[in-house]
Amino acid sequence: MDAANKPRKPWIAGLLSLITVGNGHVYAGRARRGLFFYAVPQSLIAAASITLLVWVPAPTGLVLAAILFFGFAVFCIADAMRIARQNKAFYTPKRYNRWYVYLLFWAVANLVVQPLLGAAIKRNIVQTYKIPSAAMQPTILVGDYVLTKKHLLMDATVKRGDIVIFPYPKDPAKEFIKRVVGLGGERLEIKDKQVYIDGRPLAEPYAIHCDDRMYKADENPRDNFGPMVILPGYLFVMGDNRDESNDSRFWGFVPAESVSAKAHSIYWSWDKEEFNVRWRRVGIMIP
Repeated sequence: MDAANKPRKPWIAGLLSLITVGNGHVYAGRARRGLFFYAVPQSLIAAASITLLVWVPAPTGLVLAAILFFGFAVFCIADAMRIARQNKAFYTPKRYNRWYVYLLFWAVANLVVQPLLGAAIKRNIVQTYKIPSAAMQPTILVGDYVLTKKHLLMDATVKRGDIVIFPYPKDPAKEFIKRVVGLGGERLEIKDKQVYIDGRPLAEPYAIHCDDRMYKADENPRDNFGPMVILPGYLFVMGDNRDESNDSRFWGFVPAESVSAKAHSIYWSWDKEEFNVRWRRVGIMIP
């Protein structure tokens, strides 16, 4: 065989594309096409997927986003393999057909571009969270993976009933997820587990109580609290699982400006105790 002839192997092109979009095209001799697929269509696909996740009701948005994302990946793999197949018998390597170029492509894409892009998306657009505690049951269960809308997508005004993400006031390095119950300027009181806003009982179909015990206010603020006027610009937040939640009853108000995201939907749910997927919860909107 001619020393200059190094035929392309379709399976290698497909594997490189599977690892990093566009890398298989570089291997197959179409570097510009590979760079274009990595930079332009992939960015548009990512933007379209996020749009579907956020604006199309679940589970339809989740399914469409998955089809779009994985469909593009399959197309790139097939296209790289097709080009490599055309050069299966004879191929003169180009200057960039070196193993270290493929490694550099992977490194730049996965160790530089993707982390920077991912950080920007998490900071400004959407972010995911795994729920570790039972404080928001039954709305959100332990093992649920929640998709949240960040400040570029969420409504500017935080409303009663919103489920929000914020830094834990006692340890800002931690993030909590709770439901907004009271707003700045309102007079809040809890009497025998019933929440009152400005003297009126608050209807809360999402709240549950799993403990029959009733604590007095001087024993524990869980069941009897206040009355107290919420400071302007602050929020009173509680978990839906009222008897098992560490919330504003114990550590005070949350600055409204500290809310970093609002819960949107559940994109995955794993039951650790039963060791299986809760398929009925995948893709549901969070009320």
